[in-house]
Amino acid sequence: MLSNDGSEVIARSIEATTADATPLERLSETYRIREICDVIGQHGFQRVALQFPDESLADAQHVAFELSKATDAFVCVLADTTFGSCCVDTIAAAHANADLVVHFGHSCLSKTTKIATYFVFVDHRDLDLDHLAGELTRLAADEAKQNRRLVVRTDVHYHWATADLEARLSETCPNITFAHIDRWVPAATSLSSSAPRTLLRCPDIDASTTLVYIGPDSLTLTNLSMLHSDKQLMQYVPAQRDQGLHAVTLQSSRLLNRRYFLLQKCKEADVVGLLVGTLSVDHYLSTLRHLKRLLALAGKKFYTLSMGKPNPAKLGNFLEIDVFCLIACEENVLLDSREFLKPIVTPFEMEMAIANRGWGQVPYETGLKSGDDNDGNASDASGASSVDDLGQKPHFNALRGTLRHAQRYVSEGVLASNPDIARHVSEEASRALTARDASGWAVQSVTDNSAAAQYLQSRSYQGLDVQEGATPVVGIREGRSGIARGYTHEPGTPADAPSTPTGGPPAALEGS
Repeated sequence: MLSNDGSEVIARSIEATTADATPLERLSETYRIREICDVIGQHGFQRVALQFPDESLADAQHVAFELSKATDAFVCVLADTTFGSCCVDTIAAAHANADLVVHFGHSCLSKTTKIATYFVFVDHRDLDLDHLAGELTRLAADEAKQNRRLVVRTDVHYHWATADLEARLSETCPNITFAHIDRWVPAATSLSSSAPRTLLRCPDIDASTTLVYIGPDSLTLTNLSMLHSDKQLMQYVPAQRDQGLHAVTLQSSRLLNRRYFLLQKCKEADVVGLLVGTLSVDHYLSTLRHLKRLLALAGKKFYTLSMGKPNPAKLGNFLEIDVFCLIACEENVLLDSREFLKPIVTPFEMEMAIANRGWGQVPYETGLKSGDDNDGNASDASGASSVDDLGQKPHFNALRGTLRHAQRYVSEGVLASNPDIARHVSEEASRALTARDASGWAVQSVTDNSAAAQYLQSRSYQGLDVQEGATPVVGIREGRSGIARGYTHEPGTPADAPSTPTGGPPAALEGS
């Protein structure tokens, strides 16, 4: 119930919280303007797009002005990103016809080959190198006694310290290796299936490796703990140097249990929504095609959705979908789906559910695979296309402890290439006759291969029913006339009120 006319809400002033602008004397050093100018001049770029995160928008116009003044290139600032700001927005860059994107701020380091990219991480200088070097030296000495080695990875904002730390510790601590980041990515790079999927060059991590992460809690650290849940993970927070190097307190086991729960939801799902969360990350299209092929072979109905940044309001419009599979970068793919009506899983979890692999048989992954890598796993789900699996073989529900017969939907491609499956579906469809209500007049034939029709039958409201002969034919009479402030038939109506019907509902109907 409305208690006022809403004028208070309209008049309310809202203050936007934005970071303070960088002083002009520090602008060139903070955003590496000289390095960007060198890249533009060396490669002859003519149109440059600048992608800023929200916290750096106050400096966007000043950086664009300095670059325009120092080079002959056309410089523009991209608007709100289509997906996560950690990914390069190649869609917005294509609209600007840019041949170079300069990405500022935090990045997930996912590779893209559509456009040349240069990364500027905006260094955070609150790191005490002497204290950190001492902490790493002590930890390396303890690990060396057990024939173990350290692999140090930094947050992108502290990557500037990698070269200095490596120079200090290379001789005294030979069991320490550092991960490096490639900040320059040329366009039209031909990537093989064995090429790394990110710009991070990290040494091999085995059972004798201790991981060290330098930076605060972030999605990068969460992703790292998920990928290497069986490894020892240490963290150094520059803003909390008194804690020194300490074991990560993230409950990776609880995170994995949550992912295992979502994996069981995948096995129960009959209708899957393939949610495209990026159009920039390399191999997203091959991953989408691979999932479509696996879902078709497994007899699951799927829909492909691309809606920008997912939120509960958007996904709430697709209630017939049982589970969503998000195709995104390594950081955005681990989306917390507690606020959503339906669970959201990763492509790796969906593939695990379809191929019926045991949990823990293969290492957990969050990245997207190339087409060659995906094709090698197609045989794992080939058994899902057999006739016996089309609703005949029950599935054990680990969440409820019961057996469940899954509904199978077969695509046109599978029907065309498998005559046995087509015959089985035809026989089942001939027996599928569903009555809409108990009166018997609205009997409708629904096949088992129509997910939309089956969902419509399960709804309590299925739209307005046309009842021919039940509604009497009526005549037309004049309705109300006037304006919303006062109709002509109401007391106290101004004398100059119009007499023609200009507002209110349409003319009412009168029985004949």
